[in-house]
Amino acid sequence: MLLSRALNRGFAMPPQEWPIDFGFLNVDALWVMDEVQLMGPGRTTSVQLQAFWDAAPPSHGLRQTLWMSATLGSQAGSLQLPNWMQTPEKSQSLACQHTLACQHTNADLQNPAFALRWNAPKRLELHLDSAEPGKRGWTVESPGLLKAICNEANKNKAKERRLVLVFVNQVKRARELHARLQKAAAGLEVLLVHGRMRPCDRHAVVSKLGTATPASGRIVVTTQVLEAGVDLDADALFTELCPWPSLVQRLGRLNRSGTRPTAQEVASGTREPAKAVVFEPPCPPQKDGESASDYESRRAREQSLPYEPNALQETRKLLDSVKDSHDGSLSPETLSTLSISLPLEGPVLRRFDLDDLFDTDPDLSGGYTDVTPYLRAADRDVDAYLLWRRIGRRIEGGLDADEQVPIHHDELCPVPFYEAQEAFAEREVWILTLATGRKRRAAWRKATGREIRAGDTVMVDREAGCYRKDVGWTARDADKPNVIIDRREKDDGKRVRAWVRLDGGTAPLVCEIDEHIVGPRARLEDRRCFTKDWMEL
Repeated sequence: MLLSRALNRGFAMPPQEWPIDFGFLNVDALWVMDEVQLMGPGRTTSVQLQAFWDAAPPSHGLRQTLWMSATLGSQAGSLQLPNWMQTPEKSQSLACQHTLACQHTNADLQNPAFALRWNAPKRLELHLDSAEPGKRGWTVESPGLLKAICNEANKNKAKERRLVLVFVNQVKRARELHARLQKAAAGLEVLLVHGRMRPCDRHAVVSKLGTATPASGRIVVTTQVLEAGVDLDADALFTELCPWPSLVQRLGRLNRSGTRPTAQEVASGTREPAKAVVFEPPCPPQKDGESASDYESRRAREQSLPYEPNALQETRKLLDSVKDSHDGSLSPETLSTLSISLPLEGPVLRRFDLDDLFDTDPDLSGGYTDVTPYLRAADRDVDAYLLWRRIGRRIEGGLDADEQVPIHHDELCPVPFYEAQEAFAEREVWILTLATGRKRRAAWRKATGREIRAGDTVMVDREAGCYRKDVGWTARDADKPNVIIDRREKDDGKRVRAWVRLDGGTAPLVCEIDEHIVGPRARLEDRRCFTKDWMEL
């Protein structure tokens, strides 16, 4: 959002306001770019914007950029530019003046809190496929993995409250592993959090992680959603093989405080280092009649999803280096010595591209230059966004689609559109449309599940199921959400939009949201939803 405004093409802003934010963000400003490994082309664009300013600084105001990450791709104190900064405009002379990589100082090491974290003992345990015949690594389906996870959570000799994190690269495998752990880990709290959940349900689980761990222990199965932005301090970590920047982020959730255990406790032999177990993503089965070379190519591609095979191979080499040269230590001190690289992701913004963006007049087609390629990678978005409601007068308390209360962002569950198509097939669904015809005033179009497309916002009857509050999207008819958003009448007769619980035909109030009960029925009836001005823009 901010980078688009720094390019004079601010998202969610009218064109006449673009130059205002362009000036605010490029003069007398300090940009702090955190977790640069996640920024993609936006990382390159930030480098170019700073390079343009450095090449011709104005007479007033300063513009500086600070890039931060645990996987910066640059050696501390080095004057050599990392790969992702080696753009045509970013010369080595500029690097010497402005791009000196910072590192901790001796004064930092004298700080007890910093020293605890910097020397936090973490020990690597590899369970990957070996080149030797017959030696296979663990996968989510391995009984040895289930047993090891449960043993770590049950390791309670010192009466610890142990938290075990399990990272899986795909949502489907996370759900399957969660189900197996619930059966195998009797008496333990087993939680699941991933990206195919409604934001309200995902936030509830994340909030629970901030509470005290139960005395019996807690196991959390998750995907990439807990890699960054969550302050967790786990006692043990299990993770599928993933790209090195992602792995470092996951390791940051292990013994984060440096007290579970401390380096002194490990040195004295009273406790063992926190365990980091890396295991294999499962291999797809070989198809009938498929040649060995074709299968090997497909296996490497599908096994690494959603990542690239080369990224996982680089991680294998780095893990072997950690095991051989650093005795398996994964402390922050050790990780800082490893040489890693971040690629230069394009397209690269050039000076003439930025100059062209000063023109805020629409082109012949009435549109404007799209700056999206300079901000984020061109990932193929295949998600539809589902919400569940009580639809139809035949249902007690139900309302027709066009009488429903407005959509709330916390109830939208992202689901791959092809999974939604298969799950609902010939069932009735309602797709949000921007119809503007005089005769067609409804915002919801009645359709079948086969008509769902990527990017659609789809309202589904709660009776159609396919969702559980604690598991998220399941694609099973029997799983029906018991907490949904609905219209509710208060004791004083006022109607409100609220989260309600559906049990036995009743709808007790869970949480009141607001008084916005007029839904997106028509653009002329409710200017808060689909206004004429917004439609024309």
